[in-house]
Amino acid sequence: MTAFEVFDVYADDDAAMRELRGLLARCSDATLRSRCHGGTPGAARLLLEALPSRADQLTVAAWTEQSMVGIASMLFDAGGIEIAVLVEDAWQRHGAGTALATRLGEEAARDGALAVTASVSTTNTAGIGLLRKVFPALALAAPRSGLITAVCPVVTGAGR
Repeated sequence: MTAFEVFDVYADDDAAMRELRGLLARCSDATLRSRCHGGTPGAARLLLEALPSRADQLTVAAWTEQSMVGIASMLFDAGGIEIAVLVEDAWQRHGAGTALATRLGEEAARDGALAVTASVSTTNTAGIGLLRKVFPALALAAPRSGLITAVCPVVTGAGR
């Protein structure tokens, strides 16, 4: 398994934003649709590129020595905390998603959250597997409109 460095991503960091655009360009349309639950790949790229500029969330990225290979966000709203992860196709199943989800779980625990949620397509078995790995006590709600909501209890050192 590859070691990944996970760093916060900010909209005013030009180098990180260039890397993010490159990451999104390398993602297949299917990967983008899976992360954004439908829509067009172009709209998904625009939405994901705007993540670091949102004040109501934390955006982190997984890096290899060469480039950014994944991005994840933790959205804070009145309903709780929702997390989402995107890993470029060539780096899926190499540990980048685990590194990103673990970091978000640790951040949520530090913030005093008891759980985070994630919406996953019913066909995204790898995404559900990732959540089970990082948040072993997760509970899956009945599918609705092709999505499963996972309620993921957080603990310090999630996934380790």
